[in-house]
Amino acid sequence: VEGDSVVVIGCGPIGQFAVGISRIKGAEKIIATDINEKRLNLARRMGASHLVNPQKESLVDRVLSLTNGNGAGAIIEASGDVKALEKAFSYLRTGGKLFMIGHPEELLKIDGSPQIIFKEARIRGLFGREIWRTWEIAEDLLSSRKLNIDPIITHKFSLEDFEKAFDIAISGQGCKVLLIP
Repeated sequence: VEGDSVVVIGCGPIGQFAVGISRIKGAEKIIATDINEKRLNLARRMGASHLVNPQKESLVDRVLSLTNGNGAGAIIEASGDVKALEKAFSYLRTGGKLFMIGHPEELLKIDGSPQIIFKEARIRGLFGREIWRTWEIAEDLLSSRKLNIDPIITHKFSLEDFEKAFDIAISGQGCKVLLIP
């Protein structure tokens, strides 16, 4: 990621972490995209250099413009939106990496020849068996304060107000909603 352009699709909690870690890893440009303006603003606080709401402007055009027509070197798909994932190949740089973190609920349809083979795309998913190592890395990032997650914690509720907390979380008005005992 160092010195490269990164697009983060979906600015929920996982996408916000992806933005923050991309910043730590030295990404030159971090382009965050979401249809929720509040989450886009949080992404700015986490380190995104560019924000794109695909309902207001073409994400493909914006990414290609920001990368001089080359496309992004890395795309982190954290929304689980199949259409966003399918479209991501149109702004992935040749030889670029696509990290699939979001879990699509629909069948993903990709034309392998132009989108993967001819583009030399590298696609990665998640492998849960390394979760202990992931926790160690996360603990280091948090305890060293390299990754500040304060902007992601948008709401705090007492246990007695758990219904309000769930309403906020389900509505998408917040990012990380905490219940405090």
